[in-house]
Amino acid sequence: NKNYILAIVTEISITMINKKANDGEQHTANIPMTKFVSCEDSDTDYEDAPNSNPVNFFERFKIYGDVALAISNGKRISRDSKDGEEEDEKKTVEQIEPSLVNTNAYGQLEFLKASRKTIAKFLRLADTTDTSDVVHLFSKKWDLRLSELQLLISVVGGYDTHVKLSPEIQSSLTQSFRWIAETMKPWIITCGIDCGVHKLVGDILQGHKYNETVLLGIANWDIVNGRESLATNDEQTAIKYPVVHPIDQKMVKEKSQADEILLNKDHSYFLLVDFPKGHEHKANQFRSQLENKLVAVQQVVTRPLADPHRCAQTDCYSEETFKPAIQIMVNGGPESIEIASLNLEMKTMPLILVADTGGAADLLCKACQLYDEHDTEDIASMAKIFQEEIKKTFLDYSDDSQKVLKQLLKCAKFKSSITIFHANQNLSLDQVILEVLLKRPEPAPSKSFDGLKVDRKFFQQLELASTWKRADVAKRKLFKGGIGFTHHPKELEDFLCEEMHKNRVATVELLLDTGFDIKVIDYNQLGYLYFKRYEMEYKGLVKKEKVWLKLFLDDEKVKEFQNELDRDQMAVDEQRRNYSRKAGKKTEYIHLKLIQQALIDLCGIDLFPYDALKSYAPLQKLVYPFGELFLWAVFCNMHQMAVMLWRRGDEVLARALMARKIYREMKRGCRHKFSSVDEALLQQLEANEK
Repeated sequence: NKNYILAIVTEISITMINKKANDGEQHTANIPMTKFVSCEDSDTDYEDAPNSNPVNFFERFKIYGDVALAISNGKRISRDSKDGEEEDEKKTVEQIEPSLVNTNAYGQLEFLKASRKTIAKFLRLADTTDTSDVVHLFSKKWDLRLSELQLLISVVGGYDTHVKLSPEIQSSLTQSFRWIAETMKPWIITCGIDCGVHKLVGDILQGHKYNETVLLGIANWDIVNGRESLATNDEQTAIKYPVVHPIDQKMVKEKSQADEILLNKDHSYFLLVDFPKGHEHKANQFRSQLENKLVAVQQVVTRPLADPHRCAQTDCYSEETFKPAIQIMVNGGPESIEIASLNLEMKTMPLILVADTGGAADLLCKACQLYDEHDTEDIASMAKIFQEEIKKTFLDYSDDSQKVLKQLLKCAKFKSSITIFHANQNLSLDQVILEVLLKRPEPAPSKSFDGLKVDRKFFQQLELASTWKRADVAKRKLFKGGIGFTHHPKELEDFLCEEMHKNRVATVELLLDTGFDIKVIDYNQLGYLYFKRYEMEYKGLVKKEKVWLKLFLDDEKVKEFQNELDRDQMAVDEQRRNYSRKAGKKTEYIHLKLIQQALIDLCGIDLFPYDALKSYAPLQKLVYPFGELFLWAVFCNMHQMAVMLWRRGDEVLARALMARKIYREMKRGCRHKFSSVDEALLQQLEANEK
């Protein structure tokens, strides 16, 4: 049962008909149209517009029918006619608007003769398709949850079959993409074809280890080899699609000059964009719009009201935030520059140029350098230099040099959002990507500046660095000049608790080192930490050698306490909506008396702080914060977290003896209480005891 909250996302004009008694005239009014945003995820989950409720889900996606030219003599030329078949220019030619019809190509592809069986999903759609419909397709048909998107990488580059990259660049791309795929589970968007940089990305990420990475290809329908065989309306039966060895592929330089190209077998999803003849640029515009749609998230924000006497204690409003996203250009042609310029103009996706790869990437590197050396007002002199570079780089595109020049100048204006990566530098590509994503505006010099600005983007960037396992980069980029926390918003407390239960020791230590006061944590939050760790173990999200709460906590007692808390803690819920709590969701903390009793059953003595439970109140601050959090880490078999907390508290000897006692009894209890226990768990407990 999904729980929905109402968020005003946009306004649309709806014609309302008011029949008056006298003249029956129509009146038009602007009515705010609301969308329902799911609390479970941020995917667009909207109702179909009035009068557009297709029986088949895919009927909402259109393609272009035959585009014809009406010639004065009645002769018609279809969209697929060759240039040589066109009539004399002197004849009057009238362009007929292309008609849109239901898509005739969607379903699954099975790549033949691949080293392993690979199934991909695909859809042919028009360049005018609403990106909200595409997001709906992702969530409802392709089972891609936008809420799980942590990082989007847009790869743009050349179409040469044999992209000449140095061993250093090849190695850097391979290591960085694999590291990011394993760590971040990103969405990676390419052109999806079986040549050039797009094939290179597929080759790098092939294999079961990277199955959780979404590799999406957005290709022009007109260049897809074997597209006639893709005309099917059966989404269940996979179409057999050929795989050709790279040496059999023809070398092509750019889409507009390309022969038909096969789709790459290592991509898992394909959007094949249809467009009117002569409007190839619209496919690039569609890709840019979709990428920006994916990273722009409409969030519903609640905040306490200043007036406590009002009935509603929170104010609800919506705001747009952006998920981490980056463009990476390797080699490339004029179309690569066009895609980059479109995304840079949106200001949501910074660009990384991989230098010394040739083509558009090196041309943009030179453009950024020239933009620094020349007066930015002297466009004419820069344009002349750029034109010469364009002709040298793209010999076959001299006729389109003005168009390329315009896009190149547009990119150069956003130089602050462009980073140049050299393979021989000290930082790897994945580190450069992280540093670019962690860029923050410099604080304005002011005597009244009282510490680190803690905003939503800060938490997003800190979460990114933490998932990336690079707390050192976060310290250097987010805490410049030793700036720390001077106040503790509720979001900061929540973030610390999330990092603790995920066992991210380095990030927790960073927060403590930069001024976070652990004394603000209360018993409700401590109960939440126990609950989340118990939940992770129960769902199998914790390695076997780390499981402990699941073994020693009585599931029936936990459920009994949870039901009791759901009935009796309504006042607490009203007083404070804690941690991702949603309307109708069950209580997300374990009563500490359960933990106390489990410790007594395990060790024979009460190791829990007596004073805390004597006057237990969920919102009371921890009496012994480091001691009680240390006990939580030991009790959950989180050894590194326990060591870090142990070093920071008082009475280190007493707490060390207490931890050793718990580990010893855990090991003994596992052997006597349970008939079969993972040997790795016993070895881990023995190592922790020492």
